[in-house]
Amino acid sequence: MISSEPHGFARVAWLVVAMTMATVPFLDILPPWLTLALIGLGTWRLVTEHRGLVVVPILPVRLLLVLIVAVLLLITDNLGFGLTAATPLFVSLLWSKLLELKARRDFMVACVLCYFLVAVLLFDRQSLFTCLYAIATLGAITIALVSYHLDHGAARSFRLGSRLLLQGLPLAAAIFVLFPRLQVNFPNLGGQAISGFSNKLTPGDVARIALSDEPVMRVEFPNGDMPAADKLYWRGLVLSQTDGATWNVAAETPAYENPPAARNPAHRAVVQDISLQPLNQRWLFALEVAEQPPEKTRLGMNRTLARRHAPVQILRYRVTSRLGELPTDNDDLGLQLPTELDPRIATLAQEWRAGSNDPQTIAARGMAWFAANGFTYSLSPGTMDAGAAEFLFEKRTGFCAHYATAYALVLRVAGVPARVVIGFREGEHNDIGEFLLVRYDHAHAWCEVRLSDGWHRYDPTKDIPAAPGETAPATRRAGGADALSSSDRSPSWLPLWLRGPHARINQWLAFVDAKWESNIMGLDSTKQGEMFGVAGFQRFGNWLLIGLIICALGTVVVAFVLWSRVRPARRAVDPVAEVYTQFCSHLARFGVVRHPSEGPRDFTQRAAATLPTVAEAIRAVGVIYEEVRYGRPGDAAAGLQRLRRAVRAVPRQMPVRPPAERASAAERASAAGQSD
Repeated sequence: MISSEPHGFARVAWLVVAMTMATVPFLDILPPWLTLALIGLGTWRLVTEHRGLVVVPILPVRLLLVLIVAVLLLITDNLGFGLTAATPLFVSLLWSKLLELKARRDFMVACVLCYFLVAVLLFDRQSLFTCLYAIATLGAITIALVSYHLDHGAARSFRLGSRLLLQGLPLAAAIFVLFPRLQVNFPNLGGQAISGFSNKLTPGDVARIALSDEPVMRVEFPNGDMPAADKLYWRGLVLSQTDGATWNVAAETPAYENPPAARNPAHRAVVQDISLQPLNQRWLFALEVAEQPPEKTRLGMNRTLARRHAPVQILRYRVTSRLGELPTDNDDLGLQLPTELDPRIATLAQEWRAGSNDPQTIAARGMAWFAANGFTYSLSPGTMDAGAAEFLFEKRTGFCAHYATAYALVLRVAGVPARVVIGFREGEHNDIGEFLLVRYDHAHAWCEVRLSDGWHRYDPTKDIPAAPGETAPATRRAGGADALSSSDRSPSWLPLWLRGPHARINQWLAFVDAKWESNIMGLDSTKQGEMFGVAGFQRFGNWLLIGLIICALGTVVVAFVLWSRVRPARRAVDPVAEVYTQFCSHLARFGVVRHPSEGPRDFTQRAAATLPTVAEAIRAVGVIYEEVRYGRPGDAAAGLQRLRRAVRAVPRQMPVRPPAERASAAERASAAGQSD
């Protein structure tokens, strides 16, 4: 351990506040033990600063502590690549700066790291609340810097830091609106998505995804023709290849071509405007089945949508689907079976096939078998080492993926081509904004069976009840033809009479967030081009426009600098000198006037000798003033308060009024006597 000069409690307190605000949005990805360690570290630093004695570990000890934290993060699976995955380690390194906060450089580095952590937050989330919170955090970091450099009190540091932030917001807004959106494919900085699909599926994957209620996509129907809830199947991936335990995406199918003459007018066309969150995956979602893909998107013969690169920010696209239309691709893996198969599955397949070779009849028997044999729907069915056989014949409880994969496998054994489709089902209808909000807990898996006219959707969970003690998942809560209502999101402890207002508030918040996302964060190159076209700037190229914007901003900056130089400079107010001047003015009223060349020590000694009744109070002012003005750096605000209290104590200890006041009183008394 080595001793370190204290920076002052107020300075370090502002820094800890800034670090805390920058860290709070990431608490959900920090392990609990790390959160407790950060709280302890911040408390230790504040206590030592308050006591005025800071003892920090030597460099080898600090490096060892950082190494231990990194190893623990690795062991607990909280360390990875990408901004999100590496955030726990970054947060640990940020807070470790409190262990080596000795010089001004250390303080500056800690503040810069806080700024970077705010940037990480905005890479990951851009909701209205997140942006407002990020602005508040930037203000706290700026106030910490002001507090350190200018050594003001807490109130003045807060005012100046807030003023700097507010002065910078208009410039930031102008750059955000005017700077051209360049078409650049940045790497995916967000790391692993919260809980997205991958191109392979084990039965427990969908249940894991459905544990989150984070939004996945927002869907608007520009023609006002939202389908009924039982038609809201959002197709994502088609899985055809299996080893009995895992289902995988087969080779990419040829592109789908559908000339207008081949379209069946009996199948209603539904246009969807979708805002999809970045999921670290190339495929998109649309109602079954997509007919016209968005730009830069490939529509396969199996009616799945895929882009060349995974979107790294919110993707807004328009897609047209035909309700009731069937995929007609030739899936060569529709009858592929694993090399090892439980004999009980073959027996069950024979039971479904008995007396009929018609695929539709066999598929219907399978649906009826699930409904009649005591199966239940559960988000947490436990592990199933034996795969589909254990689910079918022993546990008989599971999530949608357990049903879809087992159903498809038995159908294949029975000679009926089948495959698994994963995506989402239904959604929350927002009455205020007239859009549909699809969340992760709407994740769903279903089965497709090849009949004579194409691939038909079969959902074996349709008539399966929830397991005892469990509530139905989001995909099964809708009543009738209506989509899921936000009232279903009310906590169980909330009284019934409050659930309606709670749902309404949630809808308003979702509506405001949707408007923020579409009108502000959705300001892409297309919308910006339309805006520039209205203003008459569309004829300029991007790079020329960038040059014009830089020149305009440079002109504003130069004008501000010139104005600040020519305007009358305001005298900087030193609060310590101001209090000392008040002290000198008070003593002057008692005949003790400070000479221009007289320092504080000589002046207070002379004043104490002249006014012996308050000598101790005067000497105390001199000692405190020298400590605050010329002593070692410390807590300036606390020192200023001590000086003010000492100065206020001097007049209270004066036994008589100043000579000038006594003379004035005597003159008034004499004049009164003469008048009598």
